[in-house]
Amino acid sequence: MQPHQRTNEHGQSIVEGVIVEHNMTAVSRLYNNIALPTLAELLGISAEKAEEIVAQMISSERLSGHIDQLEGFVHFERKSCLLVWSVAWALL
Repeated sequence: MQPHQRTNEHGQSIVEGVIVEHNMTAVSRLYNNIALPTLAELLGISAEKAEEIVAQMISSERLSGHIDQLEGFVHFERKSCLLVWSVAWALL
């Protein structure tokens, strides 16, 4: 099997997984919050997979946000560019 054909823990090829994670990051920049079924539809995967992937990305700090499992929503958090800049400046 070629390296790009291997599957990850979500049953996707490595390339598919990278594309889904990239698209997840793009969605987090466009939406403040999104229903899991809507997120899944945008990504072309099941709602369960979408929740699993977003949870993994949040726990590994590749995304900022939290999942409201009762309501079925993902809430994304954004850091202000000014805040990031001022913290970086203070560290100099």
